[in-house]
Amino acid sequence: WRVYLTTIDKDTPIEQAPHVYRLGWCADYPDENNWVHEVFNTNAGNDDPRWEETANAPLGPDGKSFNQLTEEAQAEQDPAARAALYKAAEKILNEDGAAIAPIYYYTRVQVTKPYLQRTYYDLGGERIETWVLDEAAKMEATGM
Repeated sequence: WRVYLTTIDKDTPIEQAPHVYRLGWCADYPDENNWVHEVFNTNAGNDDPRWEETANAPLGPDGKSFNQLTEEAQAEQDPAARAALYKAAEKILNEDGAAIAPIYYYTRVQVTKPYLQRTYYDLGGERIETWVLDEAAKMEATGM
């Protein structure tokens, strides 16, 4: 694993880096910045693909690079303008440059008794303190 990580590290010359490899990412917080800027921006992010280091990286609206778009989006205060900047950056990343190819998404299966009123997992984790056990429904379902 250490050899693998060294091979894809940013210090490895781009000519020696593999063309295809697999890595995963789970969100740290629920925002486009965490997914787009912090993972793929070559100046500030993890940027495992290192795709903007290669020649002819595609440009977005107004001739802006992916990096420029995500840096502007990170600082943008207007939610609609921010969303538009991230959308343009994602188009470069996923369509124009095809720098990444998501092959699967993490999922999980949960089974819950019908008499438990609950919330479901989001990026902040389970909110067990908000769950409510409907005693009447439990008695009806179980006879207890």
